[in-house]
Amino acid sequence: MRQSSIPLQKKSSLLCLPSSRFYQRTRCCVTQSLKAASIALGLIILLTLLKFFLYWLSGSVAVFSEAWHSFSDICTTLLVLISIFRQQKKQAQKHAVPAVSDEEEARSRRPNFIIRTYTWMRTINSELKIALLIGTVLLFASLAIIWKTWSTEAVEINAPLITGLIFIGLSFGSFFISRFESRIGADEQSAALLADSQHNRADMVISLLTGVSLIVYYFGINVDRYVGTFIALYIFSFATELIVNSIRAIALNQGTVENGYRFSSIMFKAFQLSTYKKLYNHLEHRLNLGDKFRFTVKTVVKSAGIFVKWGTRATLAGGLLLYFSTVFYTIKADERGLLFRFGRLVNLESDLPPGLHLKLPYPVDRVMKIKTGTIHTISLGNSRAEDVPMIWSKDHGDNQSFISADNNLFLPYIVIHYRITDIRKYFSSYKSGTSEKVISSVSSRLLNQYFTSYTFYDLILFKRATWTSEIKTAIQEQLDRLELGVELLEFCLKDLHPPIELTGEYEEVGRRPN
Repeated sequence: MRQSSIPLQKKSSLLCLPSSRFYQRTRCCVTQSLKAASIALGLIILLTLLKFFLYWLSGSVAVFSEAWHSFSDICTTLLVLISIFRQQKKQAQKHAVPAVSDEEEARSRRPNFIIRTYTWMRTINSELKIALLIGTVLLFASLAIIWKTWSTEAVEINAPLITGLIFIGLSFGSFFISRFESRIGADEQSAALLADSQHNRADMVISLLTGVSLIVYYFGINVDRYVGTFIALYIFSFATELIVNSIRAIALNQGTVENGYRFSSIMFKAFQLSTYKKLYNHLEHRLNLGDKFRFTVKTVVKSAGIFVKWGTRATLAGGLLLYFSTVFYTIKADERGLLFRFGRLVNLESDLPPGLHLKLPYPVDRVMKIKTGTIHTISLGNSRAEDVPMIWSKDHGDNQSFISADNNLFLPYIVIHYRITDIRKYFSSYKSGTSEKVISSVSSRLLNQYFTSYTFYDLILFKRATWTSEIKTAIQEQLDRLELGVELLEFCLKDLHPPIELTGEYEEVGRRPN
């Protein structure tokens, strides 16, 4: 037999050359997609961190919701990255997911339900497990955002115009990521990158919506809660799709999560009993359930079907009843009300009087009740506990010293009482939480002015009634000029004390003969 003159080593290299070139070419293409997904993931992480920082800066609920939505973008891009990596590994190894070993096959046939379940779960694709976990986390996060949005008091948003403009700028970043993934995905024919580019385009729209809501807030229109709720519901729909499609991929033994069901179809099928029957039949086939277990499950399913049928009707009836009950509201005898429609004050001319009233259902109309019959109190100068006696030599708390016209230091203990007379003017300052601060600031400034105009004994004895009456009138004039909508009822000077360290000198002077 004629032997080949080509050396064996060279022949082996020639035989391996085509496949090696093909492997390198495939590896290069997949690496290009892997790099694109990695770059997109890094950019989205930076955008998300910036959005959480802007929430800390502004306090906006819409910004908080959008930051969590960007966190969902990180999760989806991470899944894309894992999917591309698995595809690269699959093409390189040229074989599918390893089959179940004979030992695991034998263990799966054992009658123990827990062992069969554990063995089946081990065969599930790791990417599908991660997708299911991420979907669950985002589902609870969306519910927490909705709870935070409507369970807490509305806060004043700091720097809304700047934050809104920054968010509009961030939307261009999402647009850049979307175009980048779309171009690379089209060149490399990567379905995962193309799908993620569409998701980032939706993120661009939501960032624009958040930015616009902050800008209109700057001009007096507050839609922060509604935008935050909309974004939270978007996260909820995305999380629901991710959970359901992950379960579907597990049931069909797929390697990746595909958008087989949209949120609308999921909600429609969630109220169909056949959906849960199909799920049970699949689990029965997978886990090889026994006759006794089948009978128990069928009994439970039948009972659950009856419960769901009547429970749904009762829940809908109760929900409608509760919703339409929000059209009624009452205002007590010591209260007056303000009616807001979509955040804008409706009753501009008159207050809502005590009694039973009607309004449009929540959240269209909202009523703010302000107690006009309650007397409010503010302490000025120094404050003390009610059970502590007013003795000069005892420490009463603040020890904030003032100076009189004859250069004597003293500690005043003053209380002013006021009530709300015009709730619309009061609300204009109260909505930012400044009414009490303004009253305290105006009163403290006038106190300094009057204290430096009278001697110590005039303040405490000889002209006490004169200057207290004058300062009460002066404070009221200032409050009226600022249109706070309050009436000063009483200016009460409880006492004037010398500083504790000077108490002995004052008592010594008092004991000297004239």
